[in-house]
Amino acid sequence: MRSWKIAVVLLSGCVVNGKPYGSGSTTPSSTPPSSAPPPSQASSSAAPPTAPDDRSDLYTADGRVREDARYYKEPPYLSAPADPWAAVTGDQPLRWTAEAAGHWTIRANESPCTAREDHCLVKDTWFFVRQSDLDRHAQYKAARVQAAVGVFGPDGPARPWNARSSVHGDNLTAYRTVPATRKNLVRGAIVIGLTRESTLPRTGIGALEASWVYGIVEDVNIDLGTYQLEDFNDTLPLEGARVAVLFWKQGGTVQIIGGKPRDQLAVSANDVFAPK
Repeated sequence: MRSWKIAVVLLSGCVVNGKPYGSGSTTPSSTPPSSAPPPSQASSSAAPPTAPDDRSDLYTADGRVREDARYYKEPPYLSAPADPWAAVTGDQPLRWTAEAAGHWTIRANESPCTAREDHCLVKDTWFFVRQSDLDRHAQYKAARVQAAVGVFGPDGPARPWNARSSVHGDNLTAYRTVPATRKNLVRGAIVIGLTRESTLPRTGIGALEASWVYGIVEDVNIDLGTYQLEDFNDTLPLEGARVAVLFWKQGGTVQIIGGKPRDQLAVSANDVFAPK
């Protein structure tokens, strides 16, 4: 009887095969030809990446609480541009669970937020453009087309609770972007970029609330560090440019812009434009 009790106690906290047991335990008119990614069997709904639940790094070497301590449960800022396919599952955008989308918290601690850090955008970021804005621009060339930052929740674009999101309206086109490089920032490319007035963000909240504009590249001047969009009355800084590589519309599938091979969309931190 005693040996039976010992076995029960041991099994109550064991791991079997890696599992713990026991208590406690439609294409836009301005979009180039495209091709669809291969299907996948993975789920189209997921929670955002989370940081380890470890408080050991919340203090500086001299014992002070770190500036970003309040965000210890949130993923850190990226150290390199995200793979554009990281926010895609099969042929659809990756959708966060209702719980994850409802509790989405944006970091407010400061960081350089250059293109090398993916402008402090979360890994699953999409940019949303309203068809009504595109139609208005087609009629009034001076009208700017704004792009709003967001992620996909289970029923549509999700907004963080602690920042002002401009994602709203119907008939949206979602774009997945990567920072501009000498190779991908070419005439005719779809770009979503920061205006001169906006400048580079300094926080994750700043990245979400910044003024991002949509347009088609007309000219690039590497020496001056600028590029020009069609029908845009000013140049924009290369360091704030992001090139659209994927797009999605309601009822459709995720499509590659420009017909490039799917493994040639990501960019290296070594190739992006950053302040000198």
